[in-house]
Amino acid sequence: MPDLYEQYTMVDDDFGVKSLDSSDNSPTESSHDDRPETDVDYTTQQETEVATDIDMFKTMMSSSVFEEEVEVASEFDFTWKISDWTALPKRALSDPFVHNGVRYRLLLFPQGKSQGEVSLFLEATPDVAEGDSVDPDWAACVQFSLVMWNPNAPQIFQNMVAHHRFDAEDGADWGFSRFYDLRRLAARHNETQHALLERNMMNITVVGRVFKDPTGVLWHSFSRYDSKRVTGYVGLRNQGATCYLNSLVQSLYFTNAFRKAVFGVPTGANDIASARVPHALQRLFYLLQTSNEPVSTLELTRAFGWDSADSFTQHDVQELERVLMDSLENSMKGTKVEGALTELFVGQMKSFIRCVDVDYESSRSEDFWDVQLNVKGMKGLETSLRNYIEVEMLDGENQYMAEGYGLQDAQKGVSFQSFPPVLHLQLKRYEYDYERDSMTKINERYEFPASVNLAPYLDRTADMSESWEYELHAVLVHSGDLMSGHYYGLLKPERDSPWFRFDDDRVTRATHREVFNDNFGGDGLDSKKPLSQRLQRVMKIKSHTSAYMLVYIRKSRLNQVLGKVHDEDVPAHIPQELGQEAAMEERRRQEMEEQHLYMPVSVASSSQFQNHHGFDTAIWSGSYMDDSDHSGVPGSVRALKSWTLSELLATVAQQLGLEDSTQIRLRGCVKRKNGTIRPDAIIVSQSPDETLEQIRDRVSTRTPELRVYVEQITSDTPAPTPTQSIVFLKHFDVESQSLVGVGHVLVDASDTVGSVVPFITQTMGWDASTPLSLFEEIKPRMIDAVKQDKTFEEAEIQNGDIITFQRTDVAPSRRVRCQDARQYYEFLNNRLRFSLVSRQDPENEEASISLWIGKKDSYEDLAEAVGNAVGHPGSHIRLYVPQNDSPPRSVKSTVGTVANLMTSNYIATHTPLLMYSVLDMPLAELETKRSVEVVFLRNGLGTDEKYKFLLPETGHVGDIVDSLKAQAKGLENVAPETFKLWYFSNGRNTQYFSLRESLKRFPDDTTLHVAIMSPEELAVVKHEEQVANFQPQVEEVAEDGTVVMAPTPEIPPCPYKWVHCIHFWKDPNRPHSIPFSFAAAQGELFPETKLRLKQVTGYSDQVFDKVKFAIVREGSYAEPHYVGDEDELYAMVGDNLLLGLDHVDKTPYKKGYGERSIVIK
Repeated sequence: MPDLYEQYTMVDDDFGVKSLDSSDNSPTESSHDDRPETDVDYTTQQETEVATDIDMFKTMMSSSVFEEEVEVASEFDFTWKISDWTALPKRALSDPFVHNGVRYRLLLFPQGKSQGEVSLFLEATPDVAEGDSVDPDWAACVQFSLVMWNPNAPQIFQNMVAHHRFDAEDGADWGFSRFYDLRRLAARHNETQHALLERNMMNITVVGRVFKDPTGVLWHSFSRYDSKRVTGYVGLRNQGATCYLNSLVQSLYFTNAFRKAVFGVPTGANDIASARVPHALQRLFYLLQTSNEPVSTLELTRAFGWDSADSFTQHDVQELERVLMDSLENSMKGTKVEGALTELFVGQMKSFIRCVDVDYESSRSEDFWDVQLNVKGMKGLETSLRNYIEVEMLDGENQYMAEGYGLQDAQKGVSFQSFPPVLHLQLKRYEYDYERDSMTKINERYEFPASVNLAPYLDRTADMSESWEYELHAVLVHSGDLMSGHYYGLLKPERDSPWFRFDDDRVTRATHREVFNDNFGGDGLDSKKPLSQRLQRVMKIKSHTSAYMLVYIRKSRLNQVLGKVHDEDVPAHIPQELGQEAAMEERRRQEMEEQHLYMPVSVASSSQFQNHHGFDTAIWSGSYMDDSDHSGVPGSVRALKSWTLSELLATVAQQLGLEDSTQIRLRGCVKRKNGTIRPDAIIVSQSPDETLEQIRDRVSTRTPELRVYVEQITSDTPAPTPTQSIVFLKHFDVESQSLVGVGHVLVDASDTVGSVVPFITQTMGWDASTPLSLFEEIKPRMIDAVKQDKTFEEAEIQNGDIITFQRTDVAPSRRVRCQDARQYYEFLNNRLRFSLVSRQDPENEEASISLWIGKKDSYEDLAEAVGNAVGHPGSHIRLYVPQNDSPPRSVKSTVGTVANLMTSNYIATHTPLLMYSVLDMPLAELETKRSVEVVFLRNGLGTDEKYKFLLPETGHVGDIVDSLKAQAKGLENVAPETFKLWYFSNGRNTQYFSLRESLKRFPDDTTLHVAIMSPEELAVVKHEEQVANFQPQVEEVAEDGTVVMAPTPEIPPCPYKWVHCIHFWKDPNRPHSIPFSFAAAQGELFPETKLRLKQVTGYSDQVFDKVKFAIVREGSYAEPHYVGDEDELYAMVGDNLLLGLDHVDKTPYKKGYGERSIVIK
């Protein structure tokens, strides 16, 4: 929502446009209809109004639009008399006139700039002598009326009003492209004998008001506004919805004692978690001191541990401040600034109960960081403070039991024992509206002074040796409503400085009215004068703009709190770090500018190959990268495209620590059709001046980079023959389940594949007779066994191909996932990297683990891997899938494979997240049980006792009752059949259970509500059982011994019947609270029924008296039919008809699962 400030400072096109002259001084076409909505007087003819009446035009300038905001500095008027209209050029200028150092002229386009209308503008430039420089900050804020009138009939005129800030930024002129229709120019006006243009003569008058501009931003466009140059301060960038954070950070930054305390926290090269936040604050504060541009808070929010979602969520400022202070206090422990924040922000208050007639007082002192003050119903700050310390009388039935004195009349309240040097006052602008069932913003007017004496609000025992006068230092403001809006701060950086407005990345001067009256809140439409539509819109926005936090500083401590921060207060490493980063950023910028001259060269060597554990010879892309090991990633060289091969060789040799480039040779790495990247032929220059760009185009077609593999050689190393190829060797170790690069070998096409075995056994230190299996890694999904008696040519093995070997004479000492290399390659193809966090403590990074798991692995494999990582048996590991806005869902061990786990739970395939917990028993045993939470309603709906039971799934609901009786007090003698158990969701969808029902039908972690039935309910249950067991005939033995069927006596009707009851507030489709069952009595009028309902609900008289009762239809609830005292509930309810209790939901608001409080991790 745009705030008042934007409305106030932005120039509306409705109030005129620039002429937009092009460089050749020809007018530029404008597509705007620039007539204002309400502030324009068009051609008029009234006997009492004539164009020569200058005062009339001053009145017609709609000054009421601005007189509430700005003050008139001076006025001017000027008339341009045109004696020959048709002789005017296409672009005509009046003679200049000077007013208050500004040179004005009228700019006229008599034939119009566009759309067949006369165009008229006012031009303003500084009045300086030719050759003198113009002040770049010059500005004139002018409201003006342009009047075109008939000099022979001054009652015929056309008037338009505009306002504009003339400055060096926005050009020299402003006015109207469509001032008057050319077709009507010489036409008679209305019923008069005159036209606007007669005898080729026309007068044009400008009447203007120049307004004072104390802030320097009146009607400013801000297109090139420089906060640092104008105010000396810079703002903070908004990350999306962090304006609330920005306003708080600025207020803390200008509390200089706080800034010094933050600078005093030891932070350095060691990345200690507890120092991350103060380190980020130190950097941010130093940048605010030294930067010429707005500063980003991204580093700070990252130090908080926030993600992008947090940055787009507007949190509570008070909660943020308290969490931040707590984090900083922990960081300051054991340092020279320990306790600094307490000394600065913490005061003391006392809660007391003081007897009136005897000398007895019970009290407790506690610290406070801020004071929350009521706004609703309060005139201003001092009224709120008096309300805060208002004493409550405990008398009559509410007397206080004083130890040693018995019941006594007493006063209960709080008093302040001391206020801190910096006092943060949180104004309670938000409250829960029970009628609307939502939080609402309080926009009432609430006044606060520039200074306040807090001595009257102190306890009688407080130290009065020093003045308790406080001066306002900061006002944090919210403009908007609860769901949307904008935050900014108004601050006084120094003791005697003016006020400034810190609005994200923009800092401007602020007026006294902006700081105080504009932020008192309340309806701003109390003006006795008629207001234009524009001003009404502005004032409506003002009514939603109000202060929500005030910062006062004790006058006697102002010098201490606002004392100058010197360079030596800043830790030395902060400017060093930022300087180095700025230099690196400058280098990156230069590199970007010169990037077209360079090309990337990726360099792999035996080092990368031997440290690579996946496909190919190195990690040429991120597809198969293990995040924990980047040593298989090729190195890089930023090479000029104009380099020769010898220059690249020299650079690579230097990177490898070699003395001479003759010790290496480079092979070009090519991307094959199957997607693999393999070293190929040795790169040789075709001419001495062949460039790297030409070599790349020849060796690595269709790629922007040159990929090379480095072979280290000696002077004795022969060049390979045309029939020789380089073959790479990898070792798969079954025991460790690992794949490692070993080296490379030159082979001839006529050699057998088995010829590499001696090299392998020698390199690995194995016996020469060690049996091996050989596989060719063709591509990730094609791993073929290779026969050792085939030649390399027959096996189609060529330059860059990879042979993987494994021993066949060694059996693994444990159960392993893969028995041979082919299975391991398949695992690499189907593996996923899982992140797992502890369910008990998901924010604990030390308890989080990361694992590679194959999609074909079983649940047991996954659990065993997790168990190995956390040091517990896999059989005791339980896994959960996180869910948005709901508790995590447990994963059944019967899920099968990991792939099934992924698809059945809709888990993202990119770094899936699971939760784990360590059980006290094997999961297999736990899954034979049901976890049931019971909410026992002992005395109605308002009082509950919660229990949790783990019961065999083969059990019955009656086992829940037995467990409840065993744990809950006072239920030993209550018969099981007197309990009723039910489940519900969303205030409806209720299901009741009999004691005989199986627990297997319950999902895990089901919550059941349990209550003891009333005698009327028991009568309904008994009748239902009789009906269920009724047999119309029974066997009887006659006197002669024969068996006959005799009729059974009919079951008498039950005088009660079930009624299902729900709660709602106004709308039955929005149920709340706990639905319940009730037994309606036949013949019972509703007043008696209400007495029994009151007993069932357990509501107090005060609550129950406000409940209205209605009959509503089940399903999509229709309009409720309210029950009267003359009604009989028994007769009103039936199939699909429910009893609704219409009352306010006073259940405290609870954050849903997934709604995060502010946390600094």
